[in-house]
Amino acid sequence: MPHAFRLIFLFTVKALQFALIVLGTLKLTEMLECNSRMIN
Repeated sequence: MPHAFRLIFLFTVKALQFALIVLGTLKLTEMLECNSRMIN
């Protein structure tokens, strides 16, 4: 049972990291688009 819990925990951590990366990428592209609009 503890082994399954550890697997779930690791999966959750990986999912959170992935979500953070995706959100960060979206924010970054949004900022870049805003910057390019301001420059043009």
